[in-house]
This record gives sequence, structure tokens and C-alpha cells, in this order.
Amino acid sequence: MKSAYFLSHDPLLFEKARQAVRETGRDIWHGCELTYEGDDELQVREVATDHLFTLENREDPKYGYLYKSPPHYPEPGVTMPDLETAIPYGAVCRWEDLFVRLVRVITEISGEPAWILDENGVIWDARNVDPDRVLL
Repeated sequence: MKSAYFLSHDPLLFEKARQAVRETGRDIWHGCELTYEGDDELQVREVATDHLFTLENREDPKYGYLYKSPPHYPEPGVTMPDLETAIPYGAVCRWEDLFVRLVRVITEISGEPAWILDENGVIWDARNVDPDRVLL
């Protein structure tokens, strides 16, 4: 499965995303609907394609080194988050275009800055991820 770390300093990001998908459904989620909701994750399905996106509200502390350890390469213009205090959410999706759309939506819902740490160690502003260059 393809995934990336969704980093934020917002401890309510997951709950805000869950509430938004309950209340607004397909409009804010660009044609997606909720398919699973639990304390640790929520999953939405893009109706037109049947593609899935999962947001995970958990992180095993023994894997913290994976997002805290350098090297990290910020995209031009991106201010690095404080990785010691950032909250790591998991974002799992096989389709970069859907991933990019939904992390942008979740960041807007949060109202707080957020970052994506991809598999190449690149740090992206979650509102401005390039679907052709991000490595999930």
C-alpha cells in the first residue's frame, strides 16, 4: 500500500476531518463518501472510481524515528515543521491525484498548517503537493 506521513500540530485534525465528512459528505470531499469510521481511522471512497483514501489516527511510538530522523528535504518555500512536536497521522492511498486532493481538503478543514512527508524524505506543504512528484 502507498502511504505518507501527514504531519500537523493540530491534535484535533482527525476529529475535524471525521466531523466534516459526516456533515458535508461529497461536496467538500470532492465526490467521496465515507466507507469506514473508527476511533483509529476513517476511510473514504471516491464514488466515480471506487478508489480509497484512509486517514489513520494512530502512530506506534516505536516507529517515530521514521518521520523524525533526517534526511528531510523541504520543497522550495516550505517551512519545516518541528518534528519533535508534530503529530503524525497516516495517509494511505494508491492514487496520487486523490491523495493530493484529500490532504488539501483535510488541511483546509483543520485550519492549521500541515505537511506531508513522502517516501523520498521530501516535506511538502499539505496544501501544495505535486501529484506527479510525490512518492507514496
